[in-house]
Amino acid sequence: MVGDFEHLETGLQEVHENDKHVLAAALACKAGALVTFNLKDFPENLFEVHGVQLVHPDDFLLDQVDLNPQIGLLAIAQQLADYRRPHIGALELSTKMKRLRCPGFAEFVAEHSDKIDHHVSSLRENPSQ
Repeated sequence: MVGDFEHLETGLQEVHENDKHVLAAALACKAGALVTFNLKDFPENLFEVHGVQLVHPDDFLLDQVDLNPQIGLLAIAQQLADYRRPHIGALELSTKMKRLRCPGFAEFVAEHSDKIDHHVSSLRENPSQ
């Protein structure tokens, strides 16, 4: 939660009116990146002007798994193991991510689906891991 950012909105003339609060909140908490599908309503020079990188969710997710693929696979598996209604596997997640406009991440999940599903099974059998 970010509060006390409203005063920053007035200086954001280059941002779409409905999105000023988003950038103002990012500036207030000194965020390094703003992850959004809505790239068109933010200026291309956002980083140069405000020091905030504009990142598409697909790129953000790919960056996370690229930093450490093993930890990324385990994090994906943990999310799937915690998701219970209904249980879904890695290939179903891949399909959902493709529909959610994250095709690169969907491809990563599909390519590693056997490994992810193995981790999910282990986590469900031993939830304390």
